[in-house]
Amino acid sequence: MTTVRSVIRSQIGAGPITRERVARAPDFQPRTFAHRLEALGVSFSKLADEVKYEAARSLLLRDKRMSEIATVLGFAVQSAFTRAFKAWSGASPGRWRAERAESP
Repeated sequence: MTTVRSVIRSQIGAGPITRERVARAPDFQPRTFAHRLEALGVSFSKLADEVKYEAARSLLLRDKRMSEIATVLGFAVQSAFTRAFKAWSGASPGRWRAERAESP
């Protein structure tokens, strides 16, 4: 799973992260990739969301603009990123960032 996460992470900022693009990465064969995910009991979309959430938190801590973060993570519009982030964390990206800035 670490390898799959690494491949997904490497594709952030290079366009939409799709199962097909990740499966074409070096050292992966599409069928093998699908079997690995199935064996781990993990869906591709859940794994991709986890990696995007990690990247979003990192970018928020570096004071990147919301629109820039949305673009880097492959969201068509900022509002889609905001909805996704709220689903992942329970807070809006702005509130999440503000809470971290207030912490010592």
